[in-house]
Amino acid sequence: MSADETTLAAEVAAWVGQRCGRPAEEIDRDRPLVEFGLSSVDAVELAGRLEQSLGRTLPATLLWEY
Repeated sequence: MSADETTLAAEVAAWVGQRCGRPAEEIDRDRPLVEFGLSSVDAVELAGRLEQSLGRTLPATLLWEY
């Protein structure tokens, strides 16, 4: 995993952990986000944050596909 991928994965884990009330270290990066109880509204919000971080548009279904 590149440094950028590691940074992005850490950002996602921190965000998911905050939503779930868990430390980021407890977020298994290999599990689908839906398993953490995130709603579609959460997914849209996270996608928006990732778009800002990456500076590019992402597919609306990205977070449900992975």
